[in-house]
Amino acid sequence: MSVTVHRTDGSQIAGTAVAPAGSFFGYPVRLGTYQVRVPAGARNVQILDLSPGSHSVIVNTC
Repeated sequence: MSVTVHRTDGSQIAGTAVAPAGSFFGYPVRLGTYQVRVPAGARNVQILDLSPGSHSVIVNTC
């Protein structure tokens, strides 16, 4: 399964060509809204707050 993470302007910031079901992937992000795209569709994700030690989003493929 292909998984990609995009900024709201459409530019891709991260992705993987093949992600087995149940996989976890971490991507560095800042506060804001991102779109996670998979073959079945896309979902917007909003990062509202990050603790000082956090700087990534984890994507779990299903």
